[in-house]
Amino acid sequence: EALGYTPSVGDVACASGAVDALRLDPNRQYNVVYITFGTRDDAQRFVDLYEPGVVGTAQVTTYCLD
Repeated sequence: EALGYTPSVGDVACASGAVDALRLDPNRQYNVVYITFGTRDDAQRFVDLYEPGVVGTAQVTTYCLD
């Protein structure tokens, strides 16, 4: 947050498309810290600034409402 981003914590299963895009084991459950971006360019800028430490980027559809 001090760097201007708002992270969230949740289950990667709530982001349809993330498991495949990040090549995660579909038989495991992952809790993640994630940041959503409005554009692919914004996400890539974050990766460029903070790599290593970024697992990857994925275009997803979020759907859990808890």
